[in-house]
Amino acid sequence: MNSGTMISEQQFRAAIAPEQVRAMRIQQVALAIGLVLFAGAIAFLASQSPQPTTPTAAATHLIARGSWIHSAVFVAGWFVSDVLFSAKLRRARQTAMQPGLGIARSGSVTPASSAQPYWIAIREAYTLRLALREAPALFGSTICFLAMQNGVLAAHPVAALNFGSSAAAVAYFIATLPNEERLVAAYRKHLAQSPTR
Repeated sequence: MNSGTMISEQQFRAAIAPEQVRAMRIQQVALAIGLVLFAGAIAFLASQSPQPTTPTAAATHLIARGSWIHSAVFVAGWFVSDVLFSAKLRRARQTAMQPGLGIARSGSVTPASSAQPYWIAIREAYTLRLALREAPALFGSTICFLAMQNGVLAAHPVAALNFGSSAAAVAYFIATLPNEERLVAAYRKHLAQSPTR
């Protein structure tokens, strides 16, 4: 292995551009706001809707089945998002270790240019993980909307637990906003020459 194909943590840290971090933060906040607005719109419509009739057995069964599916999608989505996040960065590291594939091998290039492949990998991995955690939240909110439409939500308030995936996603998006230290930690764990475990 030619260690010259890898950049050091110091080089990676020096190449972190504030505008790139800001763009990642804006993306994450925008996703959180979108989920809040979607759930808020559903709650508002529910408050403005006329008193629903007693739901049919078919409607109740539909929402119950959808809730179970949503639970499975939520667990799978969060688990798979971490697996794919790690796999994406692991592949990027393997690529970086191969000579001639865009990673700097001499001091003739700047830290920013040598770190570019790592930046691309981290941004793509972050976006992939966010998308896989947002999808179950949208699914859960949609089930709540259907439950509101057919009267199941009023008859069975427990159906509102489907909003839980949105609450979890919003909390995660806000609590894990990218910053320099979190990006360096991701580099250290997945992309460094001797990744931490």
